[in-house]
Amino acid sequence: MTSRSNRTRNFDYLCRPNIIDYTAMKDNQKERFPIVDEEGRVIGEATRGECHGGSRLLHPVVHLHVFNPRGDIYLQKRPLWKDLLPGKWDTAVGGHIDYGETPEEALRREAREELGITDFKAIFTEKYVFESDVERELVFVYHCTYDAPIHPSAIELDGGRFWSFDEVVRAMGNGILTPNFESEFVRYFIDVDTSLKRYVEHDVIPRYDHFDMAHRRKHVMMVIGQSLDLAKKVGADMDMAFTVAAYHDVGLCEGREHHHTVSGRIIREDMALRKWFTEEQIEVMSEAAEDHRASSAHPPRSIYGRIVAEADRFIDPETIVQRTVQYGLEHYPQMSREEHYERMIAHLNEKYGRGGYLQLWFDNSSNGARLEELRSMMDDEAIMRQLFDRFYTNKDTL
Repeated sequence: MTSRSNRTRNFDYLCRPNIIDYTAMKDNQKERFPIVDEEGRVIGEATRGECHGGSRLLHPVVHLHVFNPRGDIYLQKRPLWKDLLPGKWDTAVGGHIDYGETPEEALRREAREELGITDFKAIFTEKYVFESDVERELVFVYHCTYDAPIHPSAIELDGGRFWSFDEVVRAMGNGILTPNFESEFVRYFIDVDTSLKRYVEHDVIPRYDHFDMAHRRKHVMMVIGQSLDLAKKVGADMDMAFTVAAYHDVGLCEGREHHHTVSGRIIREDMALRKWFTEEQIEVMSEAAEDHRASSAHPPRSIYGRIVAEADRFIDPETIVQRTVQYGLEHYPQMSREEHYERMIAHLNEKYGRGGYLQLWFDNSSNGARLEELRSMMDDEAIMRQLFDRFYTNKDTL
């Protein structure tokens, strides 16, 4: 939650008359950005609209991750008028490098404009190419420790605050954080072997881009986050928990029915994993992937199976309803609207209802309280109709 002083500051600013019309705020699509090669050399220029319109033109940006002395990480909240990812929590400082600016100059400018900070020592981490469906960026990444007041811009941001490690991993994959921040958080700040993270990022995670909407990159990032949170709490091997989570649904490449056993086979057959794990560890991870499915006839055989099974069951009531509607729309397009509703209710009762096959594997899991919340919603037909109508009506944007 944003601190009280920042909330008051933003409120006072917004309530001053004739300052700014926030409903009219939007990014300047004609703003010009430098176009660069992968080494950062300027080779041209283009407008914001061209760079963010699917052109794949590589343009440079800076990111600054800000930590306090306790190790918490500061995130900014993107305003609703932004052209990309409005309302999401993002890296503390991020912005485009202007034509003629160095990365260091851009970093200082953005930090001053967005957070009001000037006296900090930025440490360069690395540069890399980030790609999404709409843009391609050369990202210059920095981090710093900062122990002084932060004043997020009332114009450029919708606030900001420090998040603990646990808060971040629990939020991953749930539509709260930007995908770019999630990727950098895992890459730089999760206590997992660096070369293993790079391998998974480049060779495993992209496989999810080709699965159905309910099992794409957003889903695997959620399972990774929840798995790491659980592994940390129970003292399990973080590298193994991370790997099982990353591979748990890759078997969908051969269809849904036996995807859990295919995922286990893929882990066994991936010779690259021998760089980080023994044959015994690989077998444990394979079995964990095989055991993760909620409808499995037997309990998980190891702590890693229980971790990924619980993480895969992360229960956010609205997200579960949304994913159920998504799956039906993608796999049963011939169904009528009412048939889709009936299918949704039948699936939810079979899996999540009292007496359903879903099992939770950790005592006092936060999933338990959320499961009861979901069941209460399922008892109220009006609520279920409302949720279904929202997701079905907006099916083109799911």
